[in-house]
Amino acid sequence: MPRRRKASCDDNPASKDRADEPVSKKTKKCGIGIKNKERLPKSEEVSHLLMFLMAQLRWQHGTLVGDFTDFDDECKRLDPENGCTDVVAMGSLMEVFFSRHAKGDKWVPFHAALGTHETYIFRRIWSLSYLSEGERYALSCAFSGSRFPALFDEAVMDPCFPEAASSPTPEGRRILDAPSTALARGSLVHKRFLAYRKRGGKLHTTAYSPRPVPAGASGDEYTFYILERTRTFLEMGKALYPRLEGLANGGVSSDVNAGAGGGSAVGWEAVDAALQETRWVGPTLAKMFLVSTHLCLPRLRLLDAGIEVGIGAQEAFKLLLPGIQPPKDYSMLPDRREVLCALHQHFVGGDGGGDKSGSGGGGVGGLGPVCGVVGAMEVQEPRLRPMIAWCAARARGKFCGGPFASSEQASSSSSNSGLASASGALAAEASFPPNCFDDSLSILTFQVNLCEWRKFRNNVDKDRVSKKGIRIVPTQQNK
Repeated sequence: MPRRRKASCDDNPASKDRADEPVSKKTKKCGIGIKNKERLPKSEEVSHLLMFLMAQLRWQHGTLVGDFTDFDDECKRLDPENGCTDVVAMGSLMEVFFSRHAKGDKWVPFHAALGTHETYIFRRIWSLSYLSEGERYALSCAFSGSRFPALFDEAVMDPCFPEAASSPTPEGRRILDAPSTALARGSLVHKRFLAYRKRGGKLHTTAYSPRPVPAGASGDEYTFYILERTRTFLEMGKALYPRLEGLANGGVSSDVNAGAGGGSAVGWEAVDAALQETRWVGPTLAKMFLVSTHLCLPRLRLLDAGIEVGIGAQEAFKLLLPGIQPPKDYSMLPDRREVLCALHQHFVGGDGGGDKSGSGGGGVGGLGPVCGVVGAMEVQEPRLRPMIAWCAARARGKFCGGPFASSEQASSSSSNSGLASASGALAAEASFPPNCFDDSLSILTFQVNLCEWRKFRNNVDKDRVSKKGIRIVPTQQNK
């Protein structure tokens, strides 16, 4: 049996591709009677994860939305006795986290839409009112050829899709209509790629690896390989966009507002399979495309029930559920989906945390007495739920506007139109749909943050000094 690769600190459904990740096309829904699901999570690890979620919210708000003082004041209002002192005390640990393991675009904030790559997609691509929704979707897929904003701006967006224009340039129109020639070897875009690289510009994000790199693809040929990925993914987006509605609904309904049916596991698995028909798209890169699609096209409700559990989240299971798998065993657990659903309910309680699909709700039991009544969030960290809603509201206030000023507007704007006929003005003025910012701990947000927590827990705070009520973090933890 081939040796499994050790889990990377960057494995997250919102980032990083890995060609050798095991893939399972059969994802189970939450069920009852699974042995691993019936384990009781380790209380100390649950508390540590809850503290990390508070830190994720604080640093998201303080660095990307507002300022730290506002966050701290709201915590003080919620808990006059303790305020936010313990979360503030994590500052030195978070510095270490951001200096390496979550440096730059490797960090996925509490709300994944505020990650570097998703923010770029919303602000630079989905803000272009002169493009149709399908064209914006194709361009956002093309960006993933490099996931490096500086390159994509210089070689594609700025010369071809100006922000202050009313239409793309002739070259931009050719890119959308005939990418096989507009993005070919020797094209204007190729020449800009080469000029950018010659000046020492980076061609690809370090958040994930562009594998498998073809043999001989070094120097200028590596530059051309990145261009080829860009063209391939743009063509994939063009071809996939008209199919998304049917795939997401599993062939059951053509109504994108039909409810949880549009966000069923069957739906996202069908889109996942379609994505992986494309060259260079492996399981984790497909997850990256799925997350982007879910955020950009919220009416599909594609990932309301979550997404495939990868190695990043599964390695977090080992911390929360000691003994679930040997430390050096990286094979994928057959019941990983059930484990995720049960852990999620343990945190949010019997109501599923307001999960729109209900997948994390009252039908799952077996993780101890806290389930079905009140979640660990309420028992061990009562500040978290209201702070999630507070941060979400302020993120919507900063990043949402126009037709997407509210969830109700977003729903009514699309209630009578399919994806293929959607107006280009649907998201023209508003970069971020409000649905990007969950008011509660949805199962997708939980899964993404599990991956970030594992990076923090295993690499930064190995001794779990981040605890509720802590005032000072010991100096030796910062080395």
